[in-house]
Amino acid sequence: MKIKKAIIKEEKVLKREWKNILFNFLTIFLSLLIVILFFKKPLLTTLFLAAVAILGLLKWKSQLTLIIFLFFGIIFGIGEIIVSNYEVWTYGVKDLGSIPIWIFILWGNTATFIYQTIIEIKKMGVKR
Repeated sequence: MKIKKAIIKEEKVLKREWKNILFNFLTIFLSLLIVILFFKKPLLTTLFLAAVAILGLLKWKSQLTLIIFLFFGIIFGIGEIIVSNYEVWTYGVKDLGSIPIWIFILWGNTATFIYQTIIEIKKMGVKR
């Protein structure tokens, strides 16, 4: 009887973690889709990406995730400015010097996606 309960409990945990991983992939998919569809409208792109970020941060309810979002959004955004100024690559729409303003949010969303997906994989018992 205990074994059966343990199996049922493990199945529930796995189901919950897969739902969380699916949510994570949905956030990054939406982020990329928003950029593809609306990149010529920077304000709209920024607002939609911010909405995705807020939804993710509300679901994850983690101060560390918020710090990761801000830190990597800013660091990689600055990196984009640097490489764009050296014309390694360029953007068709430039709001903030040589880059679009929404790039900071996209990088923040990407960093939180990676971080949260790693957490979910670890919860499923997958080790190195």
